[in-house]
Amino acid sequence: MIVIARWSGLGMVSVFLLIAAMLGATFLLRPIFLQSMALHPAAYMADGIGLLFGAVVNLFMARLFKKIWSKTEHSFLGIGMTGWSVMAVIGGIALIIYSYYL
Repeated sequence: MIVIARWSGLGMVSVFLLIAAMLGATFLLRPIFLQSMALHPAAYMADGIGLLFGAVVNLFMARLFKKIWSKTEHSFLGIGMTGWSVMAVIGGIALIIYSYYL
């Protein structure tokens, strides 16, 4: 059973991973997208791809934490690492679609 809402201290890692992925994608991918897009669509596209990458890394970290601390579910603001990954995938796809239609 996947638990999405429990409280634990290490769930803050999810938020930092997602923010770091968005920042990294902004600095690495935005210049590439600027060759064929305007500034705002390129930034949104890079952030969306960063969120998708961050969600994958976040799920990997959730599995790693589950192996290390098997009885603890890690969450932040009552949302587990799996929940943050689901929100990041939805947000990443939404940003990519939004940047496409700008």
